[in-house]
Amino acid sequence: MLVIRKDERSLDLLRFCIEDAENSTRLFVVTLSGGEMHIRACERLRLAGWLLVFSVAALVATGASAGQAHLAGPSVLHISSAASFKGGNFAPGTAVTVVVRQPNGAESAHNLMVDSSGKITYTMTPKAEGLYTIRVTDSGGRVLATAHFNAHQ
Repeated sequence: MLVIRKDERSLDLLRFCIEDAENSTRLFVVTLSGGEMHIRACERLRLAGWLLVFSVAALVATGASAGQAHLAGPSVLHISSAASFKGGNFAPGTAVTVVVRQPNGAESAHNLMVDSSGKITYTMTPKAEGLYTIRVTDSGGRVLATAHFNAHQ
């Protein structure tokens, strides 16, 4: 029996280990980082093993993290306190727009360039109490990532 175990996860890295449960032998490691997939065999595998490796890797790449843009930051802020929101998995070197929706419904747009590793950072200071929504959109207006936070006194 094979076991798939999530070995490590961060904003930039996702690593899965596939092990033989009967003898606790690590067979191979699938790593997703920077939009690339790396497969490292830890033991000699037969053809069936390699077919399984590529099948699992394809599933991991399409569903786990490959290309899914994200934006994260604090969920609660004090009014007049600055906070940074960090995002990743955007297309490197492209222009994006950060749209901030304030509690009163007013929106403001800010243009950013995605760095060479697909990351952005946006810093803002809330001026009023309530729920804020931050959306990152591409040049066509398609929403790529969203974050929310509440501001209070």
